[in-house]
Amino acid sequence: MKRAPPASGFTLIEIAVSTTLFAFISALALSLTGGRLGLEGLAADIRAAGGGAASGQVGVAPGGGGARRVPAMWNGPTTTVTAPGGQTIISNSLFMITTDPTAVGIPADATGMQGLVVEASQGTPLKIVCSDGTGASVDCGNGLLKTLTPLLVGDFRDAVYMTPTVLGAPQNTPPTQQLTYAEMASNAYSPSPKAPFGFAPGAKLIRARVVHWYLWQPTASDPPQLRRSYPVLTSSVLGSACASNDKPFLDETNDSSGNSPAGKDMGGGAIESLQVRFLIDAGGTDDPTRFTMLNTIGVCDTAVPATLREVRLQVVARTANPDVDQVSRNRNLYSTPGFEGVSPSATTMDAYPRRAFTVGVVPRNLQGIRL
Repeated sequence: MKRAPPASGFTLIEIAVSTTLFAFISALALSLTGGRLGLEGLAADIRAAGGGAASGQVGVAPGGGGARRVPAMWNGPTTTVTAPGGQTIISNSLFMITTDPTAVGIPADATGMQGLVVEASQGTPLKIVCSDGTGASVDCGNGLLKTLTPLLVGDFRDAVYMTPTVLGAPQNTPPTQQLTYAEMASNAYSPSPKAPFGFAPGAKLIRARVVHWYLWQPTASDPPQLRRSYPVLTSSVLGSACASNDKPFLDETNDSSGNSPAGKDMGGGAIESLQVRFLIDAGGTDDPTRFTMLNTIGVCDTAVPATLREVRLQVVARTANPDVDQVSRNRNLYSTPGFEGVSPSATTMDAYPRRAFTVGVVPRNLQGIRL
């Protein structure tokens, strides 16, 4: 009598274990990859912060009223994230006045177009000129100012956030154009480059944007998101003296009206911690061994960014699935990593593996001069 050959293949338990393990590893890889990609996006915005404002500060005129300076980057509201195991993580956020990467020097719709201020008088339109990659004069309305989006206007040291309203047609030879802007009505900006907010001849015109990076968790049961919003200049006139609670730019984190822009998930997966630190050279030593660290830059700290040499960042990515042994059902416990001596406020651990990603970023525009 012949015996049946022994069965080959895997048992149901083996298939279940391997499937669960594969899903866990896949979730881990996706979360960690998303964490790295989100961090790189934030780092790119930091490198562009300031738009040539080597002084580390940008002039703004909220509500068309009195002008003031704000830092090229400053800390916005903190965010509290609750992890599955109960840890509460206080995360930083970062506002930056930066430039549109699709339109810096080489706008997508006008290759090589450059804009410059050639003449300025207080309370009157700016006289500007645009040229293409060959140096020939061109119509600013064909590229740089095709849509009247905010501009950063500045030289090697100072910059102004300006809201264009009307662009005139090219006139005379060589052609120049008149640019009317919202802040003109209140005489907020001066033609003198030595004034607080001057337009020096030769000042560059760059498309501006304000970005805010932060963590967002609608409820404790929702996974946190690494978000980026594009805040808008407030319509409220700020006081003549800067206050630490001033809000020159508004989004969903600092405006409860529901009318301000909401951020978008930057695809970072379950990122539960965002930490930001600033290395400054307050003594102008240019010696990295003598740099000091700040945890925050306030909206009134206009002198600090000029000494900023590096921004250090950490994000912590958490897996979507817990680490549970499928046979013993034991749970491996993990905690959230700290950063620069700061740890989560609770020590509760849970079964969700984590990985920290760190990077140091040099803001290119803030390295031009030493004040």
